[in-house]
Amino acid sequence: MEFRMSSRSMDDYYEGSQKPELVSFSFDDRTVNYAEAGDKTKPLVMFVHGSPGSWSAFADFLKDSVLIANFHIIAPDRPGFGYSNFGRAEPSLKKQSQFLYQILKRYPDKKAILVGHSLGGPVIAQMAMDYPDNVRGLLFVAPSIDPALEPDEWFRPLLRNFVIRTFTPISLAVSNDEIIDLKEELEMMTDGWRSLHTPVYMLQGDQDTLVPMGNAYYPGKFMPDSLIHIQLLRGVNHFIPWSHPQEIVKGINYLNALP
Repeated sequence: MEFRMSSRSMDDYYEGSQKPELVSFSFDDRTVNYAEAGDKTKPLVMFVHGSPGSWSAFADFLKDSVLIANFHIIAPDRPGFGYSNFGRAEPSLKKQSQFLYQILKRYPDKKAILVGHSLGGPVIAQMAMDYPDNVRGLLFVAPSIDPALEPDEWFRPLLRNFVIRTFTPISLAVSNDEIIDLKEELEMMTDGWRSLHTPVYMLQGDQDTLVPMGNAYYPGKFMPDSLIHIQLLRGVNHFIPWSHPQEIVKGINYLNALP
């Protein structure tokens, strides 16, 4: 229930292949942790996980021989997850954007393709709004980005009750802390969408019961059609990174080929 990979698990998982390097550094009063693989001379791709999760949600991509031969791949633990101060949530998308930007700053000569799954979607959108000179393209994978489509889930305030929280797995408590404020956070991003000039590749399954399919069309309310490519996957649910990883690779190659 921690949704993270131990050192021993990494050794087992990457046996017979190149194990990613884990990098940690401090920013303000937080720890920034990320996994890194691939050719550092090649284009940069950052994978941003959903909620709950960690960099290990993209473990398969970091050992894909073709992908790591052609790209420099990084996959961070978002604040409160994995080994980035596990258990300490950061509901602010602005602050999460600033947190992950500290990684991009380490590669000043590169503009990154950002891949965001689920709640990672609004995080990468916020990064593109805040740091457009560091972002080459956005690959949204079943993203929670439309505030009007955020569900009103009655149980979420209950999970903040001290007694109930005591018996809630830490990763789920952190997830609740950021999801409960997500609608308001997304509403604050509305004007930022109008300023985006970053190419978008949208992946969405039509059988997604966690993130409504309408989210796929949300950027089109603010951005020109020429910047947006929408790929609907028939019969596919929310878990595209595991069920259809090849579709994500297609999206990365699409964005990388753009001038």
